[in-house]
Amino acid sequence: MVNPTLSTLLVFLLSAGSASNSAWAQDAGKPVIESIEGDGLVVVKSPSGSSRPGTRGTQINIGDKVKTGPGASAKLRYPDGSKLLVGRGTEVEVQENTGGSQFNKVYSGYVRGLIRKAGQPDKSAPPRFIIRSRTVVMGVRGTDFVFNQNGAKAASDIEIHTFDGVVEVAKDEKALMAGKGIEVPRDQMIDTNAMKINPPRPFDRGLLEQALAQSQPDFTTFVQRDQEAFRAAQEEGAQAKPDLEQQQQKVREQEKDDQARSEPPKPKFVGALFQAGPIYMSQRSGGELFSGEVSWSPQLRIWWIFSLRGTFGMFLGKSRTTDHTFPVLEATAHAVVSLFWDTLLLEPGISWKRWDFGMEGENETDPIIQTSLRFGDQGVIERVFAAYTTYDGFHYSGYGQQNPRTQIFKAGIGFRF
Repeated sequence: MVNPTLSTLLVFLLSAGSASNSAWAQDAGKPVIESIEGDGLVVVKSPSGSSRPGTRGTQINIGDKVKTGPGASAKLRYPDGSKLLVGRGTEVEVQENTGGSQFNKVYSGYVRGLIRKAGQPDKSAPPRFIIRSRTVVMGVRGTDFVFNQNGAKAASDIEIHTFDGVVEVAKDEKALMAGKGIEVPRDQMIDTNAMKINPPRPFDRGLLEQALAQSQPDFTTFVQRDQEAFRAAQEEGAQAKPDLEQQQQKVREQEKDDQARSEPPKPKFVGALFQAGPIYMSQRSGGELFSGEVSWSPQLRIWWIFSLRGTFGMFLGKSRTTDHTFPVLEATAHAVVSLFWDTLLLEPGISWKRWDFGMEGENETDPIIQTSLRFGDQGVIERVFAAYTTYDGFHYSGYGQQNPRTQIFKAGIGFRF
């Protein structure tokens, strides 16, 4: 005779198991949180901005972000059996699954992937698992890797270590999908920043594991509890052995692309440049005047670091014995030398001045010294500058007086339209 209490307990356990299996089967088409380690502080943010606690079995929809606290880690299980270990203090977004590729994005922190491979390796097909970041894209076909983005800024450094198999790294998805990514094989690592991708190099596995044991202790726990996924990543990733010459060629091609991006072709003649700023004039006799000047300042690039710049503008001058001010027309020509990656400009030249238009005014040519701090080829403000020039004493026939030598100090900004 069966004990009624035992029968009731068996029915309850079978019902609970059936409900649990049904729930996991319902989520089979989407990633879920398989387990959590640490203090359990895991938050799932939806694209609408709402948040919910992340627990074992939480379904992750497209566009959801999984964010772990400083003392918690989470393991995501994907429908194909691949696992992504989301480290402490990390933010990851699960994105679309299209064209046979599962896309994800790491905003900051550490992830470790145990990615399963389907069938025989096919390099002509896109990677099955892709991680986007602010500066590079990584493709995975079947491997064990650690991906780390130091900080959430656009220029953050990224380090990728391959424990087993091969990952591919490129500046953008177009290059990755075209098979132009740089391959990072087993026991090698690669680091990148906003400017370039450095060539792969070996790393000390023992030292890395020690460092991870300090910063991401849950990675060890996850791997120890999921030996099946760990072995699958090792066995499948070991089949991929990149050709060394192809790898080096891709590094060279990526370096050329980086150089082309960091040094875009610059126009030889830039006409839509102007400058404006205050002027201080000091006469040897003690007179002084504060004024201002607006000038057109086109630039012609000659070769390498050498350019020519001209300006054409107007400011107010002042006579020595009266408060009379008069317009001064000025044109300058500068030989420009660009230093420190086109940031510091040395611009010696000559300054031609004409005052009091049509009233028996005089012309004069004097040296001018100018230096500029340049901000690049984008944006409205192009540079800031400071300059020094003079004009000698002159006879202003309209007022019959002699002006002594005058020093002119300028400062201002250069801007573009």
